[in-house]
Amino acid sequence: MKRNKIMMASALGLLAATTLSGALTTFADDSIVDTKGKVEFTEVTENNTDPQLPGTDPANPEGPGAGTGEGDGDITKLLRLDYISNLDFGTHPAPATTTIYKAKSVVTSANNYVAPWLQVSDLRYQSATPATGWNLKVQWNDVPTSTSDATKKLTGAKLQLKAAAIGDATASSVVTVSSQAATVLSAGTDTGKNVTYGTFGAVSDGKFTLLDSADSTTEAATLEVIGGSADAGQTYESTLTWTLSAQP
Repeated sequence: MKRNKIMMASALGLLAATTLSGALTTFADDSIVDTKGKVEFTEVTENNTDPQLPGTDPANPEGPGAGTGEGDGDITKLLRLDYISNLDFGTHPAPATTTIYKAKSVVTSANNYVAPWLQVSDLRYQSATPATGWNLKVQWNDVPTSTSDATKKLTGAKLQLKAAAIGDATASSVVTVSSQAATVLSAGTDTGKNVTYGTFGAVSDGKFTLLDSADSTTEAATLEVIGGSADAGQTYESTLTWTLSAQP
């Protein structure tokens, strides 16, 4: 047994010595040919980016559920708001005192629940048009108004949004939505490229934090209703206008 161990150690030592010498023998009859690999990229002229939750499998992406939001599908826009969730603050008894309601979760195509979210794509840097950064602003033209009686309004109502961003865009602090456009997300020159996500919820490790159910709510999107301003039996709505613009 001892003799076998010594012989094995000697063989390993010889192998190590050969390897460390770095010698590579090339025989005279070896045939050696160099080839090249090549790839070429053309200017981007169309934006075919689909809404997709961050962190999902690219081969089987998870997107927004049916009817949960809106988006600009114009493929000619290299800077585009791909998707933005609608906000639903639920059904409640008409409040006698000022009350704050939280936005409900939205369903995804994989039947998960997340806070309302948005997606911006900016492919301008892949085209002849330089990327100059962008601003995403929101406003409403009127406070929530009854869908059956335009004279009934939630006078004094306050809608506040607090976004979190995935990407190198900057999310504003709490934004109070009014008739004056307010910035929710912004990106400076050479930032905000490709796809940027915003959520009125929480993010972790580059993903949206999943919520428990359709009734889960988020404190990052709230509607404050003044006591006595809401009439029982009424549904109130307000249209939010989101404007994505290139920085000059």
